[in-house]
Amino acid sequence: VLLRIKESEIQYLKQEIHSLKDELQSALRDKKYATDKYKDIYTELSIVKAKADCDISKLKEKLLIATEALGERTVDGTVTSGYDIMKSKSNPDFIKKEQSTSSKQLRGIRSKSLKEGLTVQERMKLFEAKDSKKI
Repeated sequence: VLLRIKESEIQYLKQEIHSLKDELQSALRDKKYATDKYKDIYTELSIVKAKADCDISKLKEKLLIATEALGERTVDGTVTSGYDIMKSKSNPDFIKKEQSTSSKQLRGIRSKSLKEGLTVQERMKLFEAKDSKKI
């Protein structure tokens, strides 16, 4: 009876050893999978970081060019000359030119119709001609 008990304990311990070996192999497979996944993600993130660093340097160059064109402080702290549209309270020159040109055209049309005493049909033709130019 003692011999059978010892044999059953030995059998139980062998099964326990076999089960622990299976768990160890499973844990090693999981570890290998996790390591491979980590390497893949690390590689992908390294590539993304390199691209981001490249984009950042390109954007810094563009920002430097833009700030120099606007006459603001550059990245290194120096002040450059130029037109600052954000700080200006008046309209930029190109907007002033467009407004003056369009107002002169309107004044020319108005004054012509009033001075020469054009009929209603002739006035309508003047406006139609102006509208067709915009299209």
